[in-house]
Amino acid sequence: MYDLLHEQWLNVRTSFYTVWAEGLDLEETAARIGVNPDDGAVVSLSEITGGIDEDPHWRDGAGVVLIGEVDDDSWTVSFQVQGGDIAGGDLLARLSAGGGRALSIGWNINANHRLQYAVDGDVAVSVPLHEALPHFDEHAAGLSMPDVWNEDGDFPIEEMISTGFQLAQRITGVHLDRYWLRLAHTRFVLPY
Repeated sequence: MYDLLHEQWLNVRTSFYTVWAEGLDLEETAARIGVNPDDGAVVSLSEITGGIDEDPHWRDGAGVVLIGEVDDDSWTVSFQVQGGDIAGGDLLARLSAGGGRALSIGWNINANHRLQYAVDGDVAVSVPLHEALPHFDEHAAGLSMPDVWNEDGDFPIEEMISTGFQLAQRITGVHLDRYWLRLAHTRFVLPY
């Protein structure tokens, strides 16, 4: 999965956050994130920052989020390429409120990699990504997460991301492929 993300967003290793939200359409996801659904621009992940300085909500350091619906409209998937606002537990609780689920995987250049999972308004799991598998035994069969530091002293973020996305696919049933990643979705600038 890392390679597919990197094809669309070259800075994926630096900072990237993904949130899956169950039972919400694009408009409701946007509203719960705190943006006006009418303020979005339709772009692909590879174009997410193109023309951003023309957005009336843009300011230096603002979060940029791309929200897309999955085919059967049972989940939305959001990517944030600047800031990590959408990956926080408070937002996941809001996204899952009313009987839903929300899952986030995020990381940044400082190795702050994390998986969080909320059910019906409560955060049930919030752990470093490399510690996630034991919390999801029923979905983790056959998966292995690399050690935080490998034998070369490198940080294996690409492997961790790919394993984290495999786990997310099993939990949500949402499979993100090259085709979906290339589609245009709706970009928002976060007001906070």
